[in-house]
Amino acid sequence: MQGRPDMAILEGRALRSREHRIARASIHSREARVKVQLGARQSERHLEQALEASRRFERWSLEDALTGIANRRAFEIALADRLPGAVADFRPLTVAMIDIDHFKAVNDGHSHQAGDRVLKAVAQLLVATVRERDVAARLAGDEFIVLLNDADEATAAEIVARIQNA
Repeated sequence: MQGRPDMAILEGRALRSREHRIARASIHSREARVKVQLGARQSERHLEQALEASRRFERWSLEDALTGIANRRAFEIALADRLPGAVADFRPLTVAMIDIDHFKAVNDGHSHQAGDRVLKAVAQLLVATVRERDVAARLAGDEFIVLLNDADEATAAEIVARIQNA
């Protein structure tokens, strides 16, 4: 461009224009990258929230709402899970059914709130009395059930006697 200042000026303007386009494209590229990263983080948070909600719903589906112990569904799942192994290995598996005597009289004579407190107390008593590997569950109303793993007749009788005494 020597000796041709007008061409040098035009070429300089074109160069600056290209530099501005490149700078704008770079900014847009960074913005797009940041948006993608933010979207990924937001998706991760949504996934974590969905997984936590799923765990919470699963726990609720297996837990008695009033007493906080296993419900009938959880008991049935535990029984279905443990029964085949007990049969295959010739290990004892015992089921103890518990019914609160005269429970209707508690509800009728003292209120359903008092009855709820009794159910909660019985549930906590069961959890505290049975072994860690056993499953205590509320079937319905005032009926509870306990799955006693590896409990022969004598062991089951001992555990049931502890429950009755408690």
